[in-house]
Amino acid sequence: LSQGMTLEELEDAVASERAKADLHYAVDSRVIETYDARKAETPFRVVDEINQGMDPRNERLVHSQMVQTACRPNTSQ
Repeated sequence: LSQGMTLEELEDAVASERAKADLHYAVDSRVIETYDARKAETPFRVVDEINQGMDPRNERLVHSQMVQTACRPNTSQ
């Protein structure tokens, strides 16, 4: 979360906004905490029908971000 920004509830958000939020969470969750508090990198992420209900503009933005993230060095696929 950037300085000066606040979290917002997603209950009233449209489907495309919720999907974008879900995607950002999945992309940023590359490192997870294990049951014994060690950190482990996730080997891969599965995103299924993330574009459901998304308008074409947001679909292109989300796809672009997923490709950029997956192509970074030393990241899970």
